[in-house]
Amino acid sequence: MSTFSTPVMSFWSAAGDTCEAPPTSYPSRLDSVSEILRDRLDVKMRNNGCGLWGDRRGAVAFEAPFVFGLLVLGLLLPLADFAVAGFKLISGYEALRNTGQYIQYHAPPDVTNWSSWAASLPAAVKAPGGYTISNINVWCGDSSKLCSSTNTASPKYYSMTTSVTLTPMVLRSALCPNAACSFTLSYSERFQ
Repeated sequence: MSTFSTPVMSFWSAAGDTCEAPPTSYPSRLDSVSEILRDRLDVKMRNNGCGLWGDRRGAVAFEAPFVFGLLVLGLLLPLADFAVAGFKLISGYEALRNTGQYIQYHAPPDVTNWSSWAASLPAAVKAPGGYTISNINVWCGDSSKLCSSTNTASPKYYSMTTSVTLTPMVLRSALCPNAACSFTLSYSERFQ
């Protein structure tokens, strides 16, 4: 055996020896910090199973399921609720925006006539992602009024709405202010 393996072998020897206390008095010089640490480490190595090396009771094996359960139920599921709600809201706004782009790039032949806009717009559109776009309106002029026979100014804006329903697993009371847990998203944009 080499001389290095002998202290290691004596370190792993059977417990039963008494634990040696670390030294209590040290020189007051600043350069003796390394000596203090070396002395404490020497005592730990010579204590044959005392201290951290001898503390192998399996407490982590007992505590791990509780910590894991706390992390999953207390942290990951609420974060998953927020993530799913965010994805659904973003998808709803994206469906509204895509329908708005379709309206803008598929204009009727006479863009200044509000009745041609009203005739070309459907009452409801089934957008990708399962969103129904409804309440599609054309606003005329700068007065923020719907286009009608009395308001014949040129069309300026269009607006529409859709509804998003959330189904949270844990945070129902935080994410859903009403019992139905559905939100109405609106979108409007000026014609270019």
